[in-house]
Amino acid sequence: MTFETVYEISKHPFPTFIVVVLGFLIAMVIYSINRFKEFREKDVVTSKDSAKLLGDFLICVFLLITLIVEGKGGGMPQRYANAYYSGDYEVVEGEITERVEPKGGNVRFTVNGKEFSVVRFINNPVPEEGYIRVTYVCVDDVEEVVKLEVATE
Repeated sequence: MTFETVYEISKHPFPTFIVVVLGFLIAMVIYSINRFKEFREKDVVTSKDSAKLLGDFLICVFLLITLIVEGKGGGMPQRYANAYYSGDYEVVEGEITERVEPKGGNVRFTVNGKEFSVVRFINNPVPEEGYIRVTYVCVDDVEEVVKLEVATE
């Protein structure tokens, strides 16, 4: 049986999550700076104003910590790619059963009793039915599909 690869994780995937967190952090810092300027210009400062400023600061710290933790390993997609390209993966092949496309943008399907979920791309790589080979990695107790192959015969 021959297979055609319809999806394979790249060796260096784009760190979408890190970029989003960085964007939120930059926006939050700019917002906090403007709020701090307003805070300094007030004649009377209430505890509510101080609490809001402290909350903004804590959000910035949380976003910064998230950025550092995710950036350390290159983000989850990079961890999945590292595991895959180092040979630390498992393969399941068989008929697709129980294929569901919920409104959230993911496609859930089962192959040989093992359930998978992949993000629905513009060109959905998961066929409605047929024989498929799924290559996946397990990183931090999360199983991620890194390669999909569809039988051509």
